[in-house]
Amino acid sequence: MSYLDSGYVFLGSKGGDSQLIKLHAEPISSPSSAAAPAGAAAADGGVTGSGSAAVSDVNSDEGPNHVEVVDSWPSLAPIVDFIVMDLERQGQGQMVACCGCFQDGSLRVVRNGIGIHEAAAMDLPGIKGIWSVRRSWMDAYDSHLVLSFVGETRLLEISEDDVLDEATISGFDSDGQTLLAATTLHDQLLQVTSSSVRLVSSTTGQLLHEWSPANATHNNSSNGGSTSITLAAASPCQVLIASGGGLVWLLDVSESGRLEEVSGTVMDAEVACLDITPVGADSNKATLAAVGTWAMQVQLLSLPSLKPVTTEELGSEIIPRSVVLANFEGQAYVLCGLGDGQLHNWRLQSETSTLTDHKKVVLGTKPILLSSFTSQGQRNVFAASDRATIIYSNNKKLLYSNLNENEVAFMCSFTTSSFPDSLALVKGQQLSLGAINGIQKLHIRTVPLGEQPRRIAHQPATRTLGVATINTSASIGAADIGKGYLRVFSDTTFDLLASHQLGPQEIPTALTSMAFGSGAADASAEGTTAGGASEESGAFFIVGTAVIKLTEVEPSKGYIILLSHTPGSNSLTVVETLEVHGAV
Repeated sequence: MSYLDSGYVFLGSKGGDSQLIKLHAEPISSPSSAAAPAGAAAADGGVTGSGSAAVSDVNSDEGPNHVEVVDSWPSLAPIVDFIVMDLERQGQGQMVACCGCFQDGSLRVVRNGIGIHEAAAMDLPGIKGIWSVRRSWMDAYDSHLVLSFVGETRLLEISEDDVLDEATISGFDSDGQTLLAATTLHDQLLQVTSSSVRLVSSTTGQLLHEWSPANATHNNSSNGGSTSITLAAASPCQVLIASGGGLVWLLDVSESGRLEEVSGTVMDAEVACLDITPVGADSNKATLAAVGTWAMQVQLLSLPSLKPVTTEELGSEIIPRSVVLANFEGQAYVLCGLGDGQLHNWRLQSETSTLTDHKKVVLGTKPILLSSFTSQGQRNVFAASDRATIIYSNNKKLLYSNLNENEVAFMCSFTTSSFPDSLALVKGQQLSLGAINGIQKLHIRTVPLGEQPRRIAHQPATRTLGVATINTSASIGAADIGKGYLRVFSDTTFDLLASHQLGPQEIPTALTSMAFGSGAADASAEGTTAGGASEESGAFFIVGTAVIKLTEVEPSKGYIILLSHTPGSNSLTVVETLEVHGAV
């Protein structure tokens, strides 16, 4: 501990994160995070709620608080055990380590990732979409951010003083929720709402032309009076519109400032997502459209005819939420994100318009929203989800780099003189601007436990992690060595799923996951899908323990305990127990 000046104190720790704190003469309103581990809760052997991994029964002091934590510096020391997981077998493993001591114990998830240097942030709750537009197609910098909310649209403009101020464009419908905004090849602004497609002059801001499904010449007899637009996608000079009942229209944006309806079709199922990013020789006009449907399919449509070219089954019961056509290193791809965090990708053969080399990975657990952007001259795709990921290509192979940002809902590129090569991100109730760090760095995620982790093991069959811990809270007497537990966590969300308390004076000393019986081969495979009990798949957690007595120099006995966890339950079943001489 070192007192600096003006009430500032540096606390160095060898078993947890070091902190810079400030001492206040008067009590402060917010409780200090130094009083207890983040997220700590009284959970003596119980299971915390979703998203929480704190398992400590530490009771924080509720009295007046005079300590403010100003900053902290993460420390992984001491690392007593670790595993390396490559959940999707993509060659991008992550290390999960047992770190810290006593109540500062935690799991640390260490992986390579890309950082975002946040330059500005503001609180704007309720954002449902975000796009950037320029005054001219050839402009190097963006001029406005279009923010969509339920029942309204707002615009932010970068001022000469490099400040984002609220602005208005007379041709924009500010009373409608925007589904898409873009700058066209002919220096016009495009706005799509649920009621119409609006083409606006980028110089005067006046409305040039408006199109709505009610005035459509194609599918007129099939729309059943439907006038609501549900989805939209755009290329520099085209707009693809979808409405209820699987209705799809293609519009051309003319240089004269008109929206010309080119074609229409009726899909076999409701449209869930679509995209018309050009991936051919002409970078301004698309020749193919990618459409995801409620039939759990991805279809390619030829433009401008909108005739089906190829259809791919997703093989899932989860609806596709986002689809994008992307060109990496001269190779075209179709990427499709599902509502459960899965990402499917295919190589697009331009000559035959067929999809080959189908692969899928799990990027997160929540719906994926895909957006293309360019950073440092390289084309990338941003996958917004609970675990944001940047998709790029190297040596003709798709790579996935995690971002040091979680729970990103929406993203668009936003490049100005003040924020060059930047992104605008919507995270929770906040809008932030930041630049991508081109160098991959180690990113560390902390899962606080509030107790000492000793051993860790991965069980692929049930997609879980077993963590052996010792709880040495302040309530334990001096003659007690603590309570031993086996905690089971999800290997993707790190939610606490189940706990088993060991006997009195019994501490865990070893832990592994093994498979027995006919399901052993399947259970040991990294890609095994969870869904049945671990006992049915032949996978078990095996805990080795030692019974500590203060009168013994070395433990005289211990136990080998065989436990199984059924996915979906909050308990562990003891299958077999064997007493052994000495510690395991």
